[in-house]
Amino acid sequence: MLKLSTLFLFLTVHTTAAIAGPVLPDTIPATIKKDNSGQSEHLFNPTLKKGVLLVAAKNLFDPNFEKTVILITEYNEDGTLGLVINKPTEITVEEALPKLSHYMPYLDYLYLGGPVATTSVSLLLKTETAMPGTNQVIAGIYQVNSLDLFNVLLLDKIDKRYIRLYAGVTGWAPGQLETELIRGSWYIWHADINLIFSSEPEILWDELIRKVTAKWVSR
Repeated sequence: MLKLSTLFLFLTVHTTAAIAGPVLPDTIPATIKKDNSGQSEHLFNPTLKKGVLLVAAKNLFDPNFEKTVILITEYNEDGTLGLVINKPTEITVEEALPKLSHYMPYLDYLYLGGPVATTSVSLLLKTETAMPGTNQVIAGIYQVNSLDLFNVLLLDKIDKRYIRLYAGVTGWAPGQLETELIRGSWYIWHADINLIFSSEPEILWDELIRKVTAKWVSR
C-alpha cells in the first residue's frame, strides 16, 4: 500500500511527461479527425474506448503514473477520464471521510483514483442490478459519483470484494492520451471483474506488464 509520503507526492505532482517507447501491440496508428466546426483537429484512436485498461509502460517514470493500471471510465471527443485501480493507500475510508460513516462496514481503504479532482470521490462497484443515473463502465460494473446516489445504495446487498472508493481521477484533453499511446507510454488491455477488483492490486501492474510485453514479443 502507498504510504502517506507517497500519497502526498501523488496528489501534488500533476504534470505528465512525454515518454518515448515501443510501438503498442494493441494500438493501431491514430488518425486525424476534424470536429463538427471543421476548425480544429485532434488525434482519434479507434482501439481506445471506455472499459479498457491502460497499463503503464516500463519507461513511464512520471510519479503520477509510474507502474499504474488505469480503467478508462469515459472516452469521447471531449477527452478521456479514468481511475487508477492498483494504488490502495494506508488511509482508511473512515479516517479520510468520516462523514461517510454509514459505509464504514463495507469500505476499508481509500484508493488513489488519480491526480485530478483529488477532493472528489467515486465508488466503483459490481452489481447485476441496473443502476440508473450511474456510469456503467463495462457490463455489471458501475461508477457512482453522486452523493445522492451514495445515500440510496444498499451496500449490504453488494459483495465487499466488489466495491471500492477512489479519491481523484485521471484525465486527458482530446488527443493527449492518443499521443501518449503513439509514443509508447501505455499498453491497452482488456478489462474484467477479476482485474478491476484484484485481491492483490499492489502486484497487478507486474502481472499485466508481463502479459502485454510477452504478447508484443510473440508477434
